[in-house]
Amino acid sequence: MNIGRIVSRAWHVTWRHKVLWIFGIVLALCGAGASGMPRFQYTFNQSDLDLFRHRLPNPPWFYRGPGTLGDPNLWNWGTLAGGAIVIGLIVLVVMLVITIVSAMVRYTSTGALVQMVDEIEETDETTFKAGVGAGWKNLLKLFAIDFLLGLVGLFFALVLGVVAALGIVLAIGPALALSSAGALRVLAVIWAVVAGLGILAVLIVLSLAINAPIAIIREFAYRFTVLDGANVFDAIGRASRLLRSRPRSSLLVWLVLVGFSLALGLLLVPPTMMIMMAAVAGVWGLLRIVTSQALLGLIVAAPIMLLVILLVGLVSGIFVVFGSTIWTLAYRELTEVPAQPA
Repeated sequence: MNIGRIVSRAWHVTWRHKVLWIFGIVLALCGAGASGMPRFQYTFNQSDLDLFRHRLPNPPWFYRGPGTLGDPNLWNWGTLAGGAIVIGLIVLVVMLVITIVSAMVRYTSTGALVQMVDEIEETDETTFKAGVGAGWKNLLKLFAIDFLLGLVGLFFALVLGVVAALGIVLAIGPALALSSAGALRVLAVIWAVVAGLGILAVLIVLSLAINAPIAIIREFAYRFTVLDGANVFDAIGRASRLLRSRPRSSLLVWLVLVGFSLALGLLLVPPTMMIMMAAVAGVWGLLRIVTSQALLGLIVAAPIMLLVILLVGLVSGIFVVFGSTIWTLAYRELTEVPAQPA
């Protein structure tokens, strides 16, 4: 497999057929959210509200007298609990709807890109309608493939967690034993550092060894489903067999896209920092609203944030199309898809 030719052809297809960008941008905006982020929880009570009220130096307009938001009779636990339950249910329903709609759009766009790139290779043209039709038709099967492979990934993640826990015990146990003897404290520190770095290296290697095959099988299974009409389990099975029969070529495609992803991430760092700065400016503007001051912060932050989000979404969307095209072209070459009669 000539990976250079595939990359070159993928860029040509991506740049020439800009209708693909629509689905790429949608995928960039509706892709999987960041997981594993730390969550902080704190339970507020009446004392927190009293403390907040007493620390307000100059009460704003909404904190003046009975019947306003500053009325102490409004700030009781029963009122807050009832309002919190209602708001919580509304937020839950809204988030559920957003999640379902996002998943539908995501998998429809995934199938659309696969079908449209294949059509381009066959006829040198494609249409938005054809892409939507193919994506919608295979939506549930693509979701099922992702879900099943996600379960496999979760299982191995739990295994890695156990390995990490054992590794920590292996690193800390001897270090504590050695540190109990005063003369061996330096040796204990050296052991902890060396063992910790070794365990980290092993975890990284194991993580790559697990994630790479799952990612490759997922991409091939998508294409067996969309282009060959395979069902979920058949698509995963055929994708696994393709990976076993052509491991070097498959891994090479994955490594190339990982390299491109890292490079793109470095390029998007400055715009991301701009988004963060704009967000801070927006908060500052909101605080100005609360204190009945100037709205300059919010006015300046909003368009900057919107512009940067659009630019990052555009660049990310183009890259999504580029990556999907590379996988489709590689799939066609590795499976030797014959040209379809007109």
